[in-house]
Amino acid sequence: MKRPSREARGLGLAKRVLFSLAILVAALILVEIGFRALARRLGVDPVAVGRFRDFVWTGKSPYFEPRAFVSFVHRAGLPGVTSQGFVSADYPVERGPSTLRIACLGGSTTESLTAEGLAGTYPSLLEGYIRKSGRTDAQVMSFGMPAWTTAETMVNYFIRVQDYAPDIVILHHAVNDVAARMWPGYRDDYSHFRIPWREPRFGLLYRVIVRASDLAAWIETRRLGGVDVTTFVDRHVERSLVERPIAPETSRAFRRNVRTVCRHVRLEGGFPVLVTMPYDLDATAYENHKRGIEEHNEILRDLAKEEEFLLVDAAADARERWLAWKPQFVDIVHLTKEGNRRKAALIVRALAGAGLLDTAARRK
Repeated sequence: MKRPSREARGLGLAKRVLFSLAILVAALILVEIGFRALARRLGVDPVAVGRFRDFVWTGKSPYFEPRAFVSFVHRAGLPGVTSQGFVSADYPVERGPSTLRIACLGGSTTESLTAEGLAGTYPSLLEGYIRKSGRTDAQVMSFGMPAWTTAETMVNYFIRVQDYAPDIVILHHAVNDVAARMWPGYRDDYSHFRIPWREPRFGLLYRVIVRASDLAAWIETRRLGGVDVTTFVDRHVERSLVERPIAPETSRAFRRNVRTVCRHVRLEGGFPVLVTMPYDLDATAYENHKRGIEEHNEILRDLAKEEEFLLVDAAADARERWLAWKPQFVDIVHLTKEGNRRKAALIVRALAGAGLLDTAARRK
C-alpha cells in the first residue's frame, strides 16, 4: 500500500488542527453564551464587569484621577463630584459674613456614600441637623476621599481646605493609616506605602480577550478584586507581608498629622473636632485592623485631652450601644444611612453642647 506523500500528511494534520481549533472556538462560544444567559442568576454585576473591561483596555481608573500633592481625587465629570474632586455640596470659596461653615476631613467613612447617595453621608445628615436647629446658613463640606490617610488629608487641608475658612473642622480618621502601618519598611512620610500614580498596562491578547468575553472579564474581576484606587497608588507587596501585627512605634505619623492639622485650625481661629472611628466589633477577619483602629482611637482621645480639642467618641458610643449600632455596619467600618445618622447626631449634640453652633461661636 502506497504511503501518503509528505504534502498529503501535512495537509491532513493541518485539517485536524483546524478542526480541533474550530471545535474549541465553538465550545468557548457556547460557554460564553451560556454564561451570559446565566449571569444574573450567578450574581454577576454587569456594571463592575464593564468598568473592569474599560480599565483593562485603557489602563485608566473609572473613578479616580491623579492629583498633585494629594495623590488622587475623584475623576472629573462623575455625577455628584465637585470641581475639586470631592463628593459633596459644591460651595464657593467666598462666604457670607453670617455663614457657619464646617469642613469634614477623612476617608471613605466621611464620604461614605450609601444607596441614598450624598443624602446618606454623615456630612450631609449633619448639615440637615444643624439647619433644623435654626442655623439655616450652615454649610457642611465633605473633604473625605476613599483610601486617603492622614497624610493626604493633612496636605489637602493646607493647600485647599483652609482657603474656605471653615469655622469648625471635623477630623474623622482611624482605619486607612492602619494599612500604611502594616506595609513593610515603615517610613513616617508613608513613602514605603504610597507611590506616584501609575497606570497599569496589559498585553494586547489579554486586553482583547477581556474586551470580548464577559466570562473572562468576570473571572479576572474576581481574581484581581475589581478596580480599586490602591491599584494605582500602593506599592505592590505580598499580602502575607501586610496582614501582620502593627509595631507600636509606627503610630507617630498618625499622631503628628492629626495634631498638626488641628493646631493650625486653632491658629486660624477655627475649632478642631476629633471623631473616633466606630467599627464592627464582631468582625472576625480583620483582627489586626481592629487593633490598629482602636490604637488610633486612643490617640485621638489622648490628643483631645492634651490639646483641649473637642472629642466626639463615636467608637465608645457604638461599644456601649452595640445592639443599636450592629445592624448598621455594611463592613468593618462603613455604615448604612441610619448608621451615618447616628454618627451625625452624636456630632451635632457635641457641637451644640460646646456652644459651637451659637452665633457668638462664628469666626470673627
